[in-house]
Amino acid sequence: MKILPFLMLILCSHFVLANEPCSLADIKLTEDSPQAERLFYTGTCHYRNEQYEKSVALWKELSLLDDIPDEYVELQISALSNLGYMLFFGYGVKENKTEAIDYWNRAVALGHTEAEYHLCHAIADHFADLGKMVELGSGTSVRLMM
Repeated sequence: MKILPFLMLILCSHFVLANEPCSLADIKLTEDSPQAERLFYTGTCHYRNEQYEKSVALWKELSLLDDIPDEYVELQISALSNLGYMLFFGYGVKENKTEAIDYWNRAVALGHTEAEYHLCHAIADHFADLGKMVELGSGTSVRLMM
């Protein structure tokens, strides 16, 4: 019987500690922080809390920004890759593998290696039989071979 209160404490603390706060102050940013940082890291916080719709909305906003300072472009590229992942698996949005591939293609074109990994597996696992030509979007196609 002594273990029951301990188990209750563990279960209650899990639910209290499961979500981290995602305000700018909580993630060590301010309103004066660059917009790319605010969008990317707030979206990442919501992703960790499994608040996928919020993370998708923030990363989409980041993906559409123009004139990002060079030191923050990598955050935008990572957001493209993250959006591909979210769309491919249907986290926070309706699953859309074609749109996911488009996001990954954009990220790959900008040098994002994780997006390249996801794109490769998406195509191999879900879109083609070996030897078949696969359209990747933007007029690019590949032939899958073993």
